[in-house]
Amino acid sequence: MRSTLRESVGRFLFILFVFKLMWEGPAQYCGKWLEGVGGIGGADIKIMGAAGMVIGLIPGISAMIIGLLGMIAFHLGRSLLLGKMQWKQSYPLIPFLSVGIISMYLLQMP
Repeated sequence: MRSTLRESVGRFLFILFVFKLMWEGPAQYCGKWLEGVGGIGGADIKIMGAAGMVIGLIPGISAMIIGLLGMIAFHLGRSLLLGKMQWKQSYPLIPFLSVGIISMYLLQMP
């Protein structure tokens, strides 16, 4: 199933809009409570927009969810190994998002 350039650009812009809206909504205000914690950067938003253009809207959102759940699992595992929970810890998000994007891309292959 091939999509036209217009559909691909529309998907890219929509994923970019949804991801940015999700971050700038309630998460922006919660982030103010956690001073010193890094936030979602522009590269994270752009990579998810590009992923949405390549793999589609629903798989793009699924890839984002897989990546974020992977980051949460990594943080919990790291905290258990260290023996203490660190609330003000930040991680680069792109490696986790990449795992989600690659997994969703491979699931779509015929």
